Amino acid sequence: MRDYDAEVKAMRAVQPFAPGSYDIDRFGEWAESMWFSHGDVPDAMNERDLAIMGLGIAGEAGEVVEKIKKDIRDGTVDKPAILKELGDVVFYAVTIARYYGFKPSDILGACYEKLVGRRARGTLHGSGDNR
Repeated sequence: MRDYDAEVKAMRAVQPFAPGSYDIDRFGEWAESMWFSHGDVPDAMNERDLAIMGLGIAGEAGEVVEKIKKDIRDGTVDKPAILKELGDVVFYAVTIARYYGFKPSDILGACYEKLVGRRARGTLHGSGDNR
């Protein structure tokens, strides 16, 4: 039987970053190591893992949407819960990126370039991937 308490304690002891000064690429390495890992050696991610990651990000994004719905409908917002759910979305996005060989900073760079290009072309609003 796995000793999850000991594993969590060990993870916190070697946290790859200090709160308030997170390095997104180091977080990506850590997130990949968390993916069904055994000790210090993570299993190689495969297509089944990709499917789980894809379903996971969809589910977590749905939970964020639920929090937003309750905020709009009821006028109450649970910011700590939204923060946690957004963290789950980021975790899945980072592990999917790592599966495809990207660093998390590659995601940020691609997003930045896409949005700057859209703004320059006046196409921030609208639909379609290549606007």
